[in-house]
Amino acid sequence: IGLLASGFTLHYWTRVLSDSQTWISLTYSALIGCASLGTSLVLALALQAVLGARLRTGALRGLLFLPMAVPPLVAALLSVELLSNAGLLSRLAYAAGWIERPDDFPTLLFTPTGVGVVVTHITLVTPFLLLLLDRLARHEMVADLVHAGHLLEIGNHFVAGGAGRQ
Repeated sequence: IGLLASGFTLHYWTRVLSDSQTWISLTYSALIGCASLGTSLVLALALQAVLGARLRTGALRGLLFLPMAVPPLVAALLSVELLSNAGLLSRLAYAAGWIERPDDFPTLLFTPTGVGVVVTHITLVTPFLLLLLDRLARHEMVADLVHAGHLLEIGNHFVAGGAGRQ
């Protein structure tokens, strides 16, 4: 396509798909995505189990929506400003006397493991998953089912205790 094009060709696609770096990059991206999503899901499940109905009230509800107001590009720039060796966390660690120079702060960004990317994704995705899990819990009436289970357990204990007396 274009003024100087000679016609339709798959040459460029075959070059890209036959290059090993393409597959390494795709695998790396998939691993980063799986690590981010898996960690976010575990964190959201744990927070839902611990906080339950408190997620729907007060300041916690407002804080839950805060990361959703931040576009991903802004979150990426914010993570650079916070997590880099010259960022806010390194300067706070230096001011607290934990490190001798801001450069001594551990490298969290631009590492082969992608820690900074994973942390940024977790920060963005966890609130979405937490709201989804909370909505599912309310829709499936999990609290009512737990209450009914406790009542059945109490009833079974009472019946078993009463049968032993006869």
